[in-house]
Amino acid sequence: MESFYEAPREKVAEAIQSLLALDSVVSAGKALLLRAVKVYEIYRLNFAEAYLVACAESTGINKVASFERSIDRVGTIERVEP
Repeated sequence: MESFYEAPREKVAEAIQSLLALDSVVSAGKALLLRAVKVYEIYRLNFAEAYLVACAESTGINKVASFERSIDRVGTIERVEP
C-alpha cells in the first residue's frame, strides 16, 4: 500500500488497525494481525516479515529463519540464517 498509494507507513498502519477494529471484520487471529501491524510500523519491516515476527512471538519460539537482516532490529526474537 505504501508504494502503490504513496501513503506513509504510519497511515497504512492506522488504516489497517481501523479496519481490524470494525465489528464487521472477522479474523481468526486479530491480535496476531494487530501485533504484526505494530511491528511493521515500529521496526519498519515489510508486512510479511512483521507477520513472521508476530507469529514467532505468539508461539513462544522467538526465532525466525530468514535472510532478511532488518528483523535483527526487533529485540523480542532472534533471526537465524537458513
